[in-house]
Amino acid sequence: MSEAGRLEDRRWLALGQRWRGDGAPLGEAPAVRWLWAGGRLVWEVRAPRPMAARDWFAGPGWVEGLWKQEVAECFLAEPGGEGYGEFHLAPGGAWWSGEFGAPRVAREVLRAREAVLACEVRWTERHWIGRQILELEAPEGVRANFAAITVGPEGRRFFSLAPLGGERPDFHRPEEWPLLAELG
Repeated sequence: MSEAGRLEDRRWLALGQRWRGDGAPLGEAPAVRWLWAGGRLVWEVRAPRPMAARDWFAGPGWVEGLWKQEVAECFLAEPGGEGYGEFHLAPGGAWWSGEFGAPRVAREVLRAREAVLACEVRWTERHWIGRQILELEAPEGVRANFAAITVGPEGRRFFSLAPLGGERPDFHRPEEWPLLAELG
């Protein structure tokens, strides 16, 4: 993964693994792109514009429970360990982060909070686009996944960049995430 280039020059990758929570039609898949530069991972999400107005969503700032609404998620697992970080960004600019010692076993919130350097969100006529900047020393050996939850008239839809399989969404499977360098 190279430090050269600009994020805007990277192509969008659609989150291809999809689940139909509550029987909802799939609709447009969110997409992500990222760039590692100078000890930072900059990632962006482009997701369909939510049905709710922007001011319905929490933000900006750190907010717990974002996974209960529309949200984009970045998962990063350090090489050689079972621990991983989870980073959320919501359409209103709210964000959350946590560190896990094992799947769904929280370890540390404060340290993961410090890894988030900046967040921003903007809306277009068709999408919300969010950017999060994370502290990440070097991407070599880091396993990663990007995921999203959207809400349509018929219910929630779940998306993952990594092909996790299964009949129900479970993003907390770091052993199945590919290396960040292999994702695109």
